[in-house]
Amino acid sequence: LKQAEVGPGYFQSRLGFPGLPDERLATPWFPPGETVVAGREYTVEELIRRTAAHSDNGATWLLHRSIRPEIFARTLSDLGFDPALMEAGGRTLSPESYGRFFRILYNASYLSRPMSEYALSLFAAAAFKDGLVAGVPPGAVVAHKFGERGELGRDGTPHLQLHDCGIVYFPGRPYLLCVMTEGSEYGAMAAAIAGISRDVHAAVARQTGPPIGPVPFP
Repeated sequence: LKQAEVGPGYFQSRLGFPGLPDERLATPWFPPGETVVAGREYTVEELIRRTAAHSDNGATWLLHRSIRPEIFARTLSDLGFDPALMEAGGRTLSPESYGRFFRILYNASYLSRPMSEYALSLFAAAAFKDGLVAGVPPGAVVAHKFGERGELGRDGTPHLQLHDCGIVYFPGRPYLLCVMTEGSEYGAMAAAIAGISRDVHAAVARQTGPPIGPVPFP
């Protein structure tokens, strides 16, 4: 999005998808509802939508290749992250650090207001409903992004991670919630995230009163 602000026409640039270099990225536990197909071309705007709303690893990988390295590095540095460490694979983030991205978008303190709201609208359309969204009333607006990671330990047991982070648009009192879990079964971790989300939503409702009417977004 930062590159789109400085480079008119970037959204409509077309990129051909050759296929993922690592097939493990193509088989997540929570598969995307839409995936890019090898041999086809996609606009950057479409890849952004698939990345944010569907967590399509192929779209994310292809999109990353299209970003000018200096813009990518400057953006990470501006937001308080070490570009060299992130590029080297040191992507360990705390819930507070991960939530920073959503806070910056909500406040439009880095991108323009229209671009920030555009990003949040894509996250609000996220297809993943088993975490934060499962803990709030039907129809509640949640602009969020989930992530999963799985590997086998030396003893052969699965070491899994499931995270969900975003903004819950509670009327009059939107709040940011990031939940990160680790365990051996994705279903149990998703249920834990949903349970925490439910408890937090109930606590906010007790403090402010129940939501009344539709929630404006954003």
